[in-house]
Amino acid sequence: MKKVLFLLAALIGGPVLIVAGIGEYKDSKQLQADGKVVTAQVVDAKETRSRKGRHKYYITIEYQPEQGAAQRATSRVSSSDFSQAVTAKSVPVVYLPARPEVFQLGEKAETEYGSIVVGAILTVGALGFLGFLFFAHRSSKGASTNTNTLSQEPMGIPAKPAPPAPASDDLQKAA
Repeated sequence: MKKVLFLLAALIGGPVLIVAGIGEYKDSKQLQADGKVVTAQVVDAKETRSRKGRHKYYITIEYQPEQGAAQRATSRVSSSDFSQAVTAKSVPVVYLPARPEVFQLGEKAETEYGSIVVGAILTVGALGFLGFLFFAHRSSKGASTNTNTLSQEPMGIPAKPAPPAPASDDLQKAA
């Protein structure tokens, strides 16, 4: 049952990640081509810890685009970026003038394609596993019919007993 649920999750989640990743990729390419750099103020900073002791760092920033209303967003960052942002109380942000809600932290925008890769791996893995299950089921079905056929008629030869060999007396009489 777990295999089926994982398979369904991968078959649905993989393409969803690919589609979302294509949007992220296009946005990052636009940021590289048309992005404007501004300094954003760090409004809030949070550090969370999971049950396993892993840390996640989030900062909430506010920045003013050249045109339009001020933008506020929360973003996950690395521990070193978190420390720098908390100390400096500001971070550089690259945003799109046409859509100021699209941004990346840093002086320069980077190409984002991780979701596409993960989605493709999930999709190909799920399809491969589905193919494996199909062929395994097909071969097990074929093997069960072949064993019955083999026990009765090996190599296509009917399973009839051979006629009894004539006795030597019968051979002499026939001659």
